[in-house]
Amino acid sequence: MMNNKRRYFILDPTEPEGGDLLVQQMNLLTTEEKYIETNRRHINDDKIPKIDKYLGQLQDAIVEFVRTNNPSRLFRRTRLLLVKYDQNPPPLDDAIRNGHFDIALKLIEQVVDMSSTSPGLLERKNNDGETPLLLAAKLNQWILIEVIIKKRLDLTENTDENDNNILHLLANIPENKACETIKNVLQLLSDNLRVNLLKQKNKDNQTPIEIAQSKNNTHCADLLNKS
Repeated sequence: MMNNKRRYFILDPTEPEGGDLLVQQMNLLTTEEKYIETNRRHINDDKIPKIDKYLGQLQDAIVEFVRTNNPSRLFRRTRLLLVKYDQNPPPLDDAIRNGHFDIALKLIEQVVDMSSTSPGLLERKNNDGETPLLLAAKLNQWILIEVIIKKRLDLTENTDENDNNILHLLANIPENKACETIKNVLQLLSDNLRVNLLKQKNKDNQTPIEIAQSKNNTHCADLLNKS
């Protein structure tokens, strides 16, 4: 169907190539409309190609995400926008807290190499003062902890609102469930950093070892003591 202003398409949902056809039609509409001038917006001519290029890249990334369920390319195109999102809780915090660990991992992989000179997704704290690394430790998610620490060892020095560092939070997990994670974390820490974190006391005046002992996490306490 077509009128003087816009062309509309109807897709048969049973058509096997419906997805490819939709992409072709989206590209057609984009080509027809992207150079329309309007008096409501003023864009310098030298910026139009950059905007068009970005929109094209974003479109391709969205299509790849829909087709493959892999958001990596989409995150690459939007990571600066995600970093600038300043509302609480941060989007990465929600992904980790709600158990969307695959999405969280993909996002972390895309932002972990970004400059640490200005606060980004990995430095952003939630309402409990937890960075993504601290929240991952609290939930004993080694796969997330590993990718952050291997690229950003400096983030292990962060503490939450109760002055708990990463080892405090792991030592607090009941039934010695965090033993393997603690062992892996200790192997990634430098000697000085390991000693500092083990000696550090939270607002309850407890070290990570003392927390493990108070929770009857004897295996975790032994690991921390040996370090």
